[in-house]
Amino acid sequence: MKESLKPGIKYQHRFKLTPSKMVPALYPEAEEFLAMPEVFATGFLVGFLEWACIRAINPHLNWPREQSVGTHVDVSHVAATPPGLEVTATVELIAIEGRKLVFAVEAHDGVDLISKGRHERYIINKEKFEARVAAKASPMAAQYHLGRLIDHVHLRVEDLDASKRFYRAALTALRKARADGPVSRVHLAFQANSEEQVQAFHREAIAAGGRDNGAPGERKYHPGYYGAFVLDPDGNNIEAVFHGPALRSAPSVVVMC
Repeated sequence: MKESLKPGIKYQHRFKLTPSKMVPALYPEAEEFLAMPEVFATGFLVGFLEWACIRAINPHLNWPREQSVGTHVDVSHVAATPPGLEVTATVELIAIEGRKLVFAVEAHDGVDLISKGRHERYIINKEKFEARVAAKASPMAAQYHLGRLIDHVHLRVEDLDASKRFYRAALTALRKARADGPVSRVHLAFQANSEEQVQAFHREAIAAGGRDNGAPGERKYHPGYYGAFVLDPDGNNIEAVFHGPALRSAPSVVVMC
């Protein structure tokens, strides 16, 4: 993401409707759709709004390595539009939450306001995303489940009460099981489920007595590596990391052959 990616970005996109964007063309395999009126299909309307959002933010991403995918749509479709009319989408980026982008969107066909609502997108690394999709497309591959990423860690601490406060706060933010136990100086990384969870980990761990060792943000270890680091009361480097949206086959580590 570039520094220019900020709320307030606006974009207008226009398109002249053809018969290929009407309801009967949405699913030619469906006889129900084939019997319906020749009007702009809601499915194609959603795609048109997505297209406008993509056009709005692409200059502010490291395209094509970075791209965005739609994750949520909440829009109306309140007027019918025949082929031949030009539709205009007006979109505005209104919020950025880590890699999640929130847009206000609307569309007009020159006669009526036909759609209005909100749309969310998520910024991805194209190469990593395609690798995950490819793994999902090969369900017959042999799998070896090696258990959870972290089984247990033994930490010897000097102040048990201080460490309990620290780990209860940090792990609660990550929704992990609470830890009660004493440390050699180690680096321990917990997996988070979102960038927001990484931020919560960093905030709550510092509030519980930890020391900042790296604010939440993307690291250069690999694209999409979003982590935060805190030193616990005994100087151990504790990390929370989010690797981006993942298509997981199981809650355990899987080796596919």
